[in-house]
Amino acid sequence: MHSGGATSTSDLGQTVSVTPGKTYSLSIYYRTAVSSSGNGGRIWCYWKDTMGNSISDPVTDAILRPSKYLKSDSWQLFTISITSPAQAAFFYLEVRTYSNSMVYWDDFIFEESVATGVNESLFSQLKVYPNPASDNLTVSNIPDLQSIDIQSLSGTTVWSSEFSGETKVIIPVAGLADGLYMIRIHSSGKSIIRKFIKN
Repeated sequence: MHSGGATSTSDLGQTVSVTPGKTYSLSIYYRTAVSSSGNGGRIWCYWKDTMGNSISDPVTDAILRPSKYLKSDSWQLFTISITSPAQAAFFYLEVRTYSNSMVYWDDFIFEESVATGVNESLFSQLKVYPNPASDNLTVSNIPDLQSIDIQSLSGTTVWSSEFSGETKVIIPVAGLADGLYMIRIHSSGKSIIRKFIKN
């Protein structure tokens, strides 16, 4: 997806549930258009409490809201590893695009870092397709599936279900409004997030 600002800042955001004291990793690919004359983009994240209010956390604030602008005419990876503070209930991920810039963002992954002994290569085979999806979304090659939920960009859960170790599931999405969604796959002690488009 991309966002662009002609004379003002634009942003895209997503709220994700977290557990206090757990360590999470975030990775995002970004690229700015060659013709962009502005500063480019910036990652602008913060924690929220159970009421949805933002939390100031001196330990992670500088990591979540770095002062550096992101600008590159080739794809680059932005990645961080952070531990959620005691009062955190949610993580709010926001990417900003500044004036006179066109920024392309892709492959947002936010997941809990858990030492489970599970072979990480198993998760590299996980597939979510077709993308875009119209009627059904298939998730396959899942080791020890526990649950799946789908969230809108506003953080609202629009579909969820519990599972018992299935390796492939088909999710009906025909009833969802067209747009971009995040699918959270809980498996073998890990929460893996992928994105898909409903059209």
